[in-house]
Amino acid sequence: MGCERLEEVDPDADDYNPEGTEKIKIDVENYIDLNFKEDFFDKVNADTLIEESGSDMVSKDDIESTIYSMLSDLCSLFCGFTVMGGEKLYPELGDNPWEHPNTIYLEVSAPDFSLEDLNPDWTEDEYYLVD
Repeated sequence: MGCERLEEVDPDADDYNPEGTEKIKIDVENYIDLNFKEDFFDKVNADTLIEESGSDMVSKDDIESTIYSMLSDLCSLFCGFTVMGGEKLYPELGDNPWEHPNTIYLEVSAPDFSLEDLNPDWTEDEYYLVD
């Protein structure tokens, strides 16, 4: 993963605080592709959208609702991922990150969206879904 500072930092400056906050940019695209792409497509896919709709002609609201449901399921899966195991900060409280009271978990939630957010041309009330 690539990491770059967003602001110039002079570690030799008198006011430099190594414990202070810095803004950094982390390139995670390849990491996400390698580790989470399969999880994403397992939860968010056309087969599920078609299966959940139960019909070839589907209302815009039903499509949006199904996509939101798929994204919510994905976010629920990701919320079980640890960002940092509490045992790293407080080893005296135990060594199992999933049972540790200070474990930090990923917090993500599905965004509110409309089909127009995905494509401004998608303004119809119903759509014919094809596999």
